[in-house]
Amino acid sequence: MANPQAENGHIDIANEIAEALMRVNLSPYESRVLWMIFRKTYGWNKKSDWITLRQFMTNTGLDRRLAHRAVHSLFDRNIIVISRDDRGRVSYSFQKNYTIWKVSSPKMTVISRDDKLSSAEMTSVIGRDDGLSSVEMIRSTKDTLTKTTLQKKDGIPYQEIIDYLNQKTGKRFTLKPKATINHINARWAEGYTLEDFKTVIDNKCTSWLTDGEMGKYLRPETLFGSKFESYLNEIKHPLAGKVSDTTIKNLAVLNEWSAPP
Repeated sequence: MANPQAENGHIDIANEIAEALMRVNLSPYESRVLWMIFRKTYGWNKKSDWITLRQFMTNTGLDRRLAHRAVHSLFDRNIIVISRDDRGRVSYSFQKNYTIWKVSSPKMTVISRDDKLSSAEMTSVIGRDDGLSSVEMIRSTKDTLTKTTLQKKDGIPYQEIIDYLNQKTGKRFTLKPKATINHINARWAEGYTLEDFKTVIDNKCTSWLTDGEMGKYLRPETLFGSKFESYLNEIKHPLAGKVSDTTIKNLAVLNEWSAPP
């Protein structure tokens, strides 16, 4: 028989916060993840804590996909704060400033017994609680899934990342390959942001775009793979962002030619 006692440990939450949370429509998975963060922070009299995805899974009972989805949904709604230190560790904290929370939650209308949505309804859905992975979502709605829908799925800007890569490289990559989505998912789960993806693309375009041999590696599986962090932290050329990548590459070639033998 359970017999919890406050003296054995408790979580202090201001009444004002409790009242603010009463007005927020959280999904069951978001609630479980939020309570996990409360337990790991306020439960230990801390403002933030290093929490791994594995810990979220173990403590909430959610599988990897649902835990990841709930974490990023809370982050997108400004209810939690995710930070990364210089060692790559990810910390989580509760956003007490409830005035910046996004309290409304998109509505999902079930139109058939197998829970498939029309393209119009799917477009308005940011997160789903049916346990489908990104790839499974694409397969189940391949005839109606729009670019906007995929961009909003799980709060991960898949399309914006691929569009930026295509814009910088002049190529025509799509989100059809399973590996592309898996690579983006993996890096996003590690806490990287849209700006991080763009920085990696910028860094490697500066290095490889005009290199006939290396240019072929300007592709999702290379850029968003295991070397993502090293690409992200490459020292930028002082002219990056001021002149084109091609100009920077040409200047490098000229410097090599003008260097003394």
